[in-house]
Amino acid sequence: MSNDKLDALIERIATEHGIVLSQDDPVLMMHTLNEVLLEQNKEAHAELLSKTKS
Repeated sequence: MSNDKLDALIERIATEHGIVLSQDDPVLMMHTLNEVLLEQNKEAHAELLSKTKS
């Protein structure tokens, strides 16, 4: 995750929840993990759709 995206996420959490996170906060690992899982899921769905169309 780029620093800009990470900073934007930290700012959003601070704004919406009043909690300030540091860039090395372990909870941000879950966000990164979710992004990875969503990307893998997206790729798997695209592959299934491609196979279905052919």
